[in-house]
Amino acid sequence: MCVTLFPNLPGSTFVVRGCLESVLRHAYREDTQLHSDGCYLLRSLPMFPNTVPMDYVVCTCHGDYCNNIDMPNVVEKPYSFAGSGILKLAYSDDERSLQIATSVCSREALWATSLIISIYSVCFLGL
Repeated sequence: MCVTLFPNLPGSTFVVRGCLESVLRHAYREDTQLHSDGCYLLRSLPMFPNTVPMDYVVCTCHGDYCNNIDMPNVVEKPYSFAGSGILKLAYSDDERSLQIATSVCSREALWATSLIISIYSVCFLGL
């Protein structure tokens, strides 16, 4: 399995291409979600205490030398890992960018959550 890995930073030219086993750390190598072809947003695993995590885009594929994609635009914030550390991305051909892949259910859940927060803010906090 091949991977292309780059930081989710605007203007970055740093790219790592190689085999999954060589590029990713142990915890991510064993995650079955990354064994499916596609792109994912990863939160870096802390190497030392008090280090700030970075977000990386990793695209995985099966086949010889399949990891030759060009770096798309960065994934726009805000996004939340919600304890997972891995978010599935979808590629938008017209914008040459990656976006967080959300299902209709996820969008409805986000809308409902923001509505509850708004009601709470108005009713209980007086905002």
